[in-house]
Amino acid sequence: MKPSNADKWYALDDFVFQPKKTDTSKYSNPDNDPRGAWKADPFDAPAIRENLTYEIVNPNTGESFLPPKGRHWRNEKSNYESLLADNRIIFGKSGRTKPQLEVFYSEAQIKGQIATSWFDADVFDTSTNGKKELLNILSDVPAEKIFDTPKPTK
Repeated sequence: MKPSNADKWYALDDFVFQPKKTDTSKYSNPDNDPRGAWKADPFDAPAIRENLTYEIVNPNTGESFLPPKGRHWRNEKSNYESLLADNRIIFGKSGRTKPQLEVFYSEAQIKGQIATSWFDADVFDTSTNGKKELLNILSDVPAEKIFDTPKPTK
């Protein structure tokens, strides 16, 4: 939550969901980045958008990656290139995997975390995993013809 407006959120009588503080345990700084602690987030997002579907080449291995089935990259190619130049894109701990985005704690702290569901993902799983389950079951069906937000069996 933003420190500047947290009191306003908590004071609202009809405010049902309280912002959660950003979990600092998910952030570290293994490469001593001067911007501080960060975590690796997936660079792909749900659904398929043609302008966000392009090939990304891992500069360490030369291997090409497309977004996983039923997904697209989270930024347009020009934004991806800017993030790569700014050392915000990593390719896993080994440098050999698909792209991930470095999200800095300082940025996440400003945004905070808002609970978007009454169902805790640690207990009930996520719609992302539900989509993966459905894609495995319907492997011969094109991803764009599969329901966008299936619920996981968990």
